[in-house]
Amino acid sequence: MHVSVTLTATSHVRIDDDEGVPVSVSATSVDEADPPDWIPDTAALATASSARVPRGSAHTEDVSPALDTTASAEPSPATCSCSEDPTEEGPVREGMYGPMHWLDDRHVTALLSPYICEGWDTGDYARFADLSGADARRLRTLLPPLARSDRQNNAPRIADLLRAATRIDGLTLEGYVIRAPRWDERVSIDTVCVPESAIIAHTGRPIDDSSCPAYEHWLALAQVLGLGDDAIPPDEMRILTRDATATRWWWAWWD
Repeated sequence: MHVSVTLTATSHVRIDDDEGVPVSVSATSVDEADPPDWIPDTAALATASSARVPRGSAHTEDVSPALDTTASAEPSPATCSCSEDPTEEGPVREGMYGPMHWLDDRHVTALLSPYICEGWDTGDYARFADLSGADARRLRTLLPPLARSDRQNNAPRIADLLRAATRIDGLTLEGYVIRAPRWDERVSIDTVCVPESAIIAHTGRPIDDSSCPAYEHWLALAQVLGLGDDAIPPDEMRILTRDATATRWWWAWWD
């Protein structure tokens, strides 16, 4: 018996016997879904399968497009519980005048280091003394704008006192630093010490210290420091001798 195979869109197999009587066998199309109640004829499928001749140019497949995996490469926050890297620092915490450790970052700590009083450094608090001249000017430039307006309670602004120390030869400043991790990290000045010679040079007359301290002494000191009329007198004020010389100093302290 001679068998010829014809591939058509209707998925029929034509079998011609020697007598020329055509016999058609139906096969299921790969693109058609089986009806729910349809039972395939396994014998007919086997005959059609053995008669099918594969040809590369005639064989086509319905290939579904590849899934785009790039869209889901980054997990959704709602479905992923990601833990933070413990080696990374958290957000920078803001303090009263800047981010934590701004004293170190702005080199204020290094500038004041030679002026720290021995025995007065407790870690987050330290006192300094004898700040004057070029280093006072330098400190004023290192402070953030907000920190330049710092006041030790009723004391003058730190910027005004630093400016006076830059301008008046021999004037020294005392105060303290508050270090991180405290929120109120800052530099504060609570004491000013002015040579009496600077007071006399400004007033042009000898100082009557018999009644010192008196309000008139404060007015003279405020003028020398370049303070405004709204400046508040110190909590303590006295005239003292700081060394073995005869030089006298006007000392004022704000609590």
